[in-house]
Amino acid sequence: MKKNLGAKPYLFPQPVMIIASYDEHGKANAMNAAWGGIVGMDQIIISLGDHQTTDNIMINGLKEWDNEKGYLTDICLTAQGKYKTYLNYFRIAY
Repeated sequence: MKKNLGAKPYLFPQPVMIIASYDEHGKANAMNAAWGGIVGMDQIIISLGDHQTTDNIMINGLKEWDNEKGYLTDICLTAQGKYKTYLNYFRIAY
């Protein structure tokens, strides 16, 4: 008998994700994302707060994705105080 369990965190402990970026001078930075959620099997969604890592991604982390079709289609960083700035930067209507 088949049963669809859906997208839920059935495995414990959950893995730790390290999200890395480089600043405009090439200095590496990494943040430890201690929790993550399962959304589906066909895309990756990362929601980050306001950190040095998100600033680095805004500065130069998305440049290399311009020519890659289907990889990075949308980004919405939900950092407090900078939310509209990020939406405007990526031309996301609100």
